[in-house]
Amino acid sequence: MAVVLAALVALSWAPTAATGRVDTFTSEGVSPDAASSAAVSPDAVSAGPESPDAGHAAEDLPVHDASAEPRLAARTRAATAAAAREAAQAVAGPEQVVGSWGPLVDWPVVGVHAALLPDGTVLAYDSVGDHATETYPDQTFSRATVWDPDTGKQTSVNVDTGYNVFCSGAAHLVDGTLFVAGGTKDQQLHGIVQTHLFDHRTQAWSLGPEMAAGRWYPTVTPLADGETLVTEGGPDIPEVRTTAGTLRALGGASLNLPLYPWIDVGPDGRAFYSGPDQTLRSLDTSGAGAWAGYGQRDPTDRSYGGHALYDVGKILVAGGGGSHADAVVIDINGAAPQVSATAPMAFGRRQHNLTVLADGSVLATGGNSSGAAFVDLAANVYAAERWDPTTGRWTTLAAETAPRQYHSTALLLPDGRVLSAGGGVCSECDAVGYLAKNAQVFTPPYLYAADGRLASRPTVTGAPSRAGYGGTLRISTPDAASILKVALVRLGAVTHSVNMEQRYVPLQFSPRSGGLRAIVPATAGVAPPGVYMLFLVDAAGVPSVARMVTLDDGSHG
Repeated sequence: MAVVLAALVALSWAPTAATGRVDTFTSEGVSPDAASSAAVSPDAVSAGPESPDAGHAAEDLPVHDASAEPRLAARTRAATAAAAREAAQAVAGPEQVVGSWGPLVDWPVVGVHAALLPDGTVLAYDSVGDHATETYPDQTFSRATVWDPDTGKQTSVNVDTGYNVFCSGAAHLVDGTLFVAGGTKDQQLHGIVQTHLFDHRTQAWSLGPEMAAGRWYPTVTPLADGETLVTEGGPDIPEVRTTAGTLRALGGASLNLPLYPWIDVGPDGRAFYSGPDQTLRSLDTSGAGAWAGYGQRDPTDRSYGGHALYDVGKILVAGGGGSHADAVVIDINGAAPQVSATAPMAFGRRQHNLTVLADGSVLATGGNSSGAAFVDLAANVYAAERWDPTTGRWTTLAAETAPRQYHSTALLLPDGRVLSAGGGVCSECDAVGYLAKNAQVFTPPYLYAADGRLASRPTVTGAPSRAGYGGTLRISTPDAASILKVALVRLGAVTHSVNMEQRYVPLQFSPRSGGLRAIVPATAGVAPPGVYMLFLVDAAGVPSVARMVTLDDGSHG
């Protein structure tokens, strides 16, 4: 489907005082602290059957027994099979043009939360069962699995600390340990004060420091100094996990934001807020913390839309709210953000995922096109779309088999493919028969040659496992002469349409004997300390299998 490129409209914002409160809408209505005063925007009204008065109780619907779980999954497949076939036929084409989806594979958990680990495996976790969390009295564990993309093996790693980490936020620490903040305390869906650590080396969970208040739907953001920011989830005062492992409150930065705010560190080290509401902001996390505001990104409510940091200081924002199709680019490299329009997606989407690919383009998967708050099985968006940052255009790609709406996830894998998983685990999901306890893997067109066969890929035969800022990566490859791009892509951690740390960092490089010499960014704001995938991309656009590289100058704990 051809897409007309929207004219670029640059918008320059001047900082304004960041005061007052922002109306907060949760996936199950309005958050408890905002329920009494929230004013619903027109977009929020059109977004579906949310009930602000019900708050968390909006999810309280009938309890199902365990025997209903396979019936519910089968019901989802039966209800959507014909539409999925039609979507596949509508975008049929050679694999080198539209890519391909692998088989639909059942999983032991619903992929509500997913994180790529430093060893190339994926941690996925959900809640205590397949149905609405508030229907289960026992909230003392979470189901979790580690999936190996190479073998398909699933290893049970259930959370055994006595707490349910459903609806938490997560991001990697500098050493690759996954830091998880908050979760679900009880059937009333209150947040927990606990933080957790998952060590991929031992596949074990442990408790971290307790936060000042319980959080449910928080965002976790790696910072330029090696610390880790925790925002929202109920409490308005952000907290920071220090490199010593303790927590400190940013008492000077109290501000009510939407749950699961979109926050990424910019090149200057500030934590930049790009949505889902309309106001752009940045947070200085030093000392007691301080917010600055920059006016509106655009007039659109983008709740359950997507955002992706696809280049240094550049963020793509697309969809959300009432299943909008439009998209904008935010450039945060200067003192104030610059916003420009880019082409709209071919499909309006809400509850979708945006995933940065190995070549710096962005993949949109899943969502619904009707504006339904959580799920509309009659309005699944099956076809993927790829946004090219060079042209600003979207290309419609192959359609996946399963619906991916509320509680679905997507992650870039080290081999350049994309995992798409999950969906369900809510009362409305139960009511309409939506449970996607399965996953599919997408092979993008860039992995195919012009004849439709899998392409010959550039190879990385050697690279350092660690690098410091401003230093050099000496990369061994027999394909040096054909390499067009060298880039670092941060490990992803995603839930509720929010990937909390993905970013694409292109590197300057030059040839050397036996390979390439790439320059690591001089400042940690461009690439915060932590584990990244190192990709080479050749002149045909084909990426290598990634090598894992940890960026750290040794001062970040």
